[in-house]
Amino acid sequence: MAAPSAPLADIVVVYNPQSSAANLARLRQVIAAAFGARPVDFCECSPQADMPARLAPWLAAGVRLVIAAGGDGTISDVAEALAGHAVVLGILPQGTSNVLARELRLPLRMEAAARILAGEYAVRKIDVLRAGERVCVLGVSVGLSALAMKDTGRKQKRALGPWAYWLTFARHFFSLRSHLFTVELDGYATQLHSTDVLAMNVGTIAFRAIRWGPDVKPDDGWLDFCFLWARNGLEYALTILSFAVRRYIRNERVNVVPLAHSLRIVSPAGLLVQGDGDVIGVTPITITLEKQALAVAVPARGA
Repeated sequence: MAAPSAPLADIVVVYNPQSSAANLARLRQVIAAAFGARPVDFCECSPQADMPARLAPWLAAGVRLVIAAGGDGTISDVAEALAGHAVVLGILPQGTSNVLARELRLPLRMEAAARILAGEYAVRKIDVLRAGERVCVLGVSVGLSALAMKDTGRKQKRALGPWAYWLTFARHFFSLRSHLFTVELDGYATQLHSTDVLAMNVGTIAFRAIRWGPDVKPDDGWLDFCFLWARNGLEYALTILSFAVRRYIRNERVNVVPLAHSLRIVSPAGLLVQGDGDVIGVTPITITLEKQALAVAVPARGA
């Protein structure tokens, strides 16, 4: 992090030293190769860091580009500080799944991503979800998916990549259970049996080929309420497989409902809630949509 007395650069790289792919020396080399002599600051981001406070000096100084070097959790932390600002978020994918990078069709190799950020990039405005005080760029969920996120350790992610989450899912298949959820959809209260209820901002489910549907996008102006009810692990796995082969089944067991404003998960109370891969609280919880709240650097057309 730059010393308080030093002039702050208009480009800052936020990195997570605890990321499964963290390598600060290599990160500095990649940034130096792409940006040359241009001044670039580095700011450490730990899971306990208050990113709005950490980035406040740069925001006050008129920073132009904040680069999140890490996985979706790091991106989510940085987005919390940038949502509602005109400052552009750049992404250097270094995570387990890199869901947002895949969703926006960004390069997954750090060198290629850095070259785009150092050149003439385009800006894409995306929506964010606010769950309590937390900003999420991917989604928020309650149920089996939240348990899988909680129980997938850093060593598993480092060894298996995105497959680590599916291994954890498989361990929970035999204890799979559904709940009778009370939810409020844009203020309308209803109940449904479900294994998972989710507020999604992106269509990707861990891999770009597996999606909730072709129309679920981070800039579609909707909070997509998704639910999945499976009687057992096999039925759950077959449903996910149907998504992989682009069979977007819509029935009383699995559906996607676009909402204009908010989702409130009222009951059962006390269930874990995950947002962007991290446990962020327990039910009840309210998730609201903030349209086009985050500016993200993407490859320029024709690049």
